[in-house]
Amino acid sequence: MSEKSSQLAWTEYQTDHIRSETERYFDRYWSIQPVGEVDLHSVKRLIVIGGSGGGKSTLISRLKGSGIETSGVFIPQRVVTSPDRGDDVGGENVHVSDDEFARLQEYGSIEFPWSKQLPLETNGAIKPVRYGFMRGGWDGYVPALTLYAANNGLYANPDSWRQIEGANTLIACVTAPQEVRAVRLYERLPTMGPAEARIRTTDNLQLGMKPHVNVSTYGLHQGIAAAEFAEFVTDLTTAFQ
Repeated sequence: MSEKSSQLAWTEYQTDHIRSETERYFDRYWSIQPVGEVDLHSVKRLIVIGGSGGGKSTLISRLKGSGIETSGVFIPQRVVTSPDRGDDVGGENVHVSDDEFARLQEYGSIEFPWSKQLPLETNGAIKPVRYGFMRGGWDGYVPALTLYAANNGLYANPDSWRQIEGANTLIACVTAPQEVRAVRLYERLPTMGPAEARIRTTDNLQLGMKPHVNVSTYGLHQGIAAAEFAEFVTDLTTAFQ
């Protein structure tokens, strides 16, 4: 082997071994990829966020079906002031009135509230839909990981976003193209009005977000994303603690 070839081989060897543990870890996944520097150690809070129809509910439903909540993962229910239209996956939402939401917030039962303008009225009038997470668990209970699933409206609310991100927090952005999301929304709720569907599918706030990982749920990844995500969450509570 020439001196130049030896130097090249040594450089490649060094490069491979310099790669961080985290970089090598993500080699196992097709649908989950890091964005920049990612520290997976000691993550206590996982934020799953993305546009409507992106696939968040499918990921969470698969997680709950795997029994992960018995392994130290707490998934708080989301409280929302929109009417129950039968399109919830896995019962992740608690539907309340505006007055009930205000009372829950006053009692301290809701954390990280945000709102999103949506045309839910039959006349197409736009109104603010309020969201938040129900505080849960019991006195003295400290989960290994708390997982919050939210639409992009949370990112658009700077007060709650500042509270929820930070140390020991990992942000996972669930992604799918606009046309894919539109089809999913129609299949999930055929009665959704065109104005609401348009607002939901053109919501690309995640483009300005700086997540730690992206989770692709479409194309070749659609059939494997949920299983890979379940494995990833399990590792956050075991291998990286």
